[in-house]
This record gives sequence, C-alpha cells and structure tokens, in this order.
Amino acid sequence: LAVEQVMPDKRDEFLRGRRYWGNKIRIADVEMAGVKLQKGSDDADILVRVAWYRVDEQELKSTTLRQHWRTKSGEWKLVDERRSEGELGLLGESVLYEGQQAPTRPAQFPTLVIGASGGE
Repeated sequence: LAVEQVMPDKRDEFLRGRRYWGNKIRIADVEMAGVKLQKGSDDADILVRVAWYRVDEQELKSTTLRQHWRTKSGEWKLVDERRSEGELGLLGESVLYEGQQAPTRPAQFPTLVIGASGGE
C-alpha cells in the first residue's frame, strides 16, 4: 500500500531502500517528527523518526528521514526521501559491521588460603 503513495518514477528506489525490512531489519516504531508546508507551492517536507534494529544485533537504532511530498489534484505523493540524521543502514546504505568478538576468558586468580591447617 505504501508504494502506491510514491511517485511512479521513484518506486523502484523506494522499494530498493526497504528490501531488508521485515527480514534483516525490523521496525520498532515510527513517528512523524515535523511537517513544513512550502508557501505558494504544492510541496511539503516531513521528518519521520524511525526506531529500528538489525535482527542479528538486537541493538535499537534511530534514524530520522526527511521526506519531500507533492500534491497534484489533491493526492499527495512521495517525491524524495533521504536520511537526515541518525544511524546508517535503514534505507539500504552500505554499512560495514564488525564481526562479534570471541568471548574473553574471565580473569582467574590463584586461590591463597591463609592460616590453613592440615600440613599443606
């Protein structure tokens, strides 16, 4: 349904940016953070804050998207979408992830018993 609200010439890009949503990337929350209507035109800029995480990391991230919308005949369509701030990776950007490090052995100190009897 969402892709129907995107300008036809931008739909492939829109879908490409969301290709990992639902499998490698999970969306936890979405909120509209601001709207700015352009005076004298049929355009609007909208800030959308997205809380998300990579399934293999389980670390909550936050990215703010700046969307540019335009209306024609009373129907709003998404024209452009860019990351405004926050974590990379939500829209399919290339991100180099470091592999998880092997767990380190806990520090272990020799046991010293003071005043022990028994011939040791």
